[in-house]
Amino acid sequence: MTIAKKSGSCLQAFKYNAFKYNAVLKKDSGYRVSENGKASPLGSTLFPGGVNFSIYCRNGTAVSLLFFDHEDDLHPSREIELSAAANRTYNYWHIFVPGVKAGQLYGYRIHGPSDPSEGHWYDPDKILLDPYARAVAVPGGFRRDAICRPGKPTCPSMKCVRPLANGSMMLGAGSCRYPSL
Repeated sequence: MTIAKKSGSCLQAFKYNAFKYNAVLKKDSGYRVSENGKASPLGSTLFPGGVNFSIYCRNGTAVSLLFFDHEDDLHPSREIELSAAANRTYNYWHIFVPGVKAGQLYGYRIHGPSDPSEGHWYDPDKILLDPYARAVAVPGGFRRDAICRPGKPTCPSMKCVRPLANGSMMLGAGSCRYPSL
């Protein structure tokens, strides 16, 4: 486990007791503890005490898990950089985050090669959806054309929503939509 402590304008990660270093919280309002998590099952899985996040990403060189407070947010309220040494098993990036509850909005930021001729379109300015998410929040100001342009988005991105264990949503009358299978 890693505890990220706010120090001035940045967060510092440090070992705490016998806990193993695994991820760095880049942006947060206080202390958080995270664990390595498991590669399976894919997606966000609710467990007692928190949520395990796992995504398949073969060519990504760095992965961050992003948390949002509102569906219209342009920037994450929290960003957890996953460690390739502790949070990657083969091509699966994973982390268990204690305290995360149903209804949490999240996405990913993935760094990697940008070589369209090889099929690599990595752009760390973009917020990516979890392909295994069971629900997606579509902000009122979302515009596909603005999101598809290179560089930082000028409108809010879609975000994944962690549903309840039974798959239902307990959010207000919002814009949650389930992807068609």
